Amino acid sequence: MEDTEKYENMVKYYSKRSVDQNILEIIQKESSETVLVNAASYFLHPKRGGHLIDNKMLQNLMDKIGKDYPNETGEFICMKNEFPCEENDKSMKRLDLLLEFEKHCIGIEAKVNSKLNNPLKEYSKSLVNRLNGRKYSTLILVKKNNKKTTSKALEKKNKDQGEYEKWDLITWSDLVEDVTYNKTYSKNSDPHEDLINSLIKIEDGPSGLEDIEEEMKKFTDERLELLEDEVKKSFTEYKVETWYKYKNLRQIIEPRLVIEREDYAFKIDVCVGIRGLQFVVFKRSGYCQKLFKAMCRNYPFYYWQDYLDQYELYNRYVIRKKDKDVKNGPLFPNQLSVKMEETVIIRYQDDWTTDATEKLKEIIEKIEDYIDNNNI
Repeated sequence: MEDTEKYENMVKYYSKRSVDQNILEIIQKESSETVLVNAASYFLHPKRGGHLIDNKMLQNLMDKIGKDYPNETGEFICMKNEFPCEENDKSMKRLDLLLEFEKHCIGIEAKVNSKLNNPLKEYSKSLVNRLNGRKYSTLILVKKNNKKTTSKALEKKNKDQGEYEKWDLITWSDLVEDVTYNKTYSKNSDPHEDLINSLIKIEDGPSGLEDIEEEMKKFTDERLELLEDEVKKSFTEYKVETWYKYKNLRQIIEPRLVIEREDYAFKIDVCVGIRGLQFVVFKRSGYCQKLFKAMCRNYPFYYWQDYLDQYELYNRYVIRKKDKDVKNGPLFPNQLSVKMEETVIIRYQDDWTTDATEKLKEIIEKIEDYIDNNNI
């Protein structure tokens, strides 16, 4: 079986496991503030719930900040709930929602019924460190009955913003104004039935192509073993380990070789796929501003989205091949980033393991150099 045919069959097999976001994924937590943010993020996301309302909620948000989407903001790239803001080495604050576009970023903090006592200046600083040359806007999302109290608190907070943009208020009513459900997508099913079906699908695997999984595993395992031997010889100061199907509650499809060094807070996943090798850079846990800026300086990249990921992973960066017309920094993918052909950097040709180790050396040297010589 040719590699292309293997890959197409594998994608067909695992695509059966990829389903639209269900009720459980939308709600996530019991807190009313969390539920509001989760619901808003679902319907603001153009590739998730946004299309169900013709992106009207996103348009309302753009009207509030005075931007024309996508002409002025560029295409939507990524969304992150609970965006981590590094206040200092011992403290981590989180901004409720980050929306990233090619030319603009938007930070949103939700205050449903609670007081505004958040470190807005630190949020702004972290957002600015994410920009990579883009513009930004910052908003406080409130219910109408909390608008007056929040406005007074925000007036005081904005006086301390210094060089950063002032925060503005947006109400839930503003966000959902004239939003209607597009009945083209209606299935007229009982919500209880939807919930039950969602629970069933958690363990309801695909059928019809069962032989693909074993064949693919043999193909990729052989190459993983060859790569591991070569990398361990070249990276004696680094921890090198393999990562298969299940680990830390997250499923992966194609195995990976993971390279890290204890005195640097980042890892590199070499994804050993049927088509070749992809390189994903990320922090050992969470998010690191300096690592993000190092990637923006050195590489064009997509946010990693694997075959079974519902969302783009905002803190994992899969490197794209460099072309003369492609800028460094985050890019807009036209499909799941794991499927993007230009992210397959090394093909299985003569001396491919040597080429892979050379690429790893290049990535590590550039990132470590930036981390050592730049302060945020």
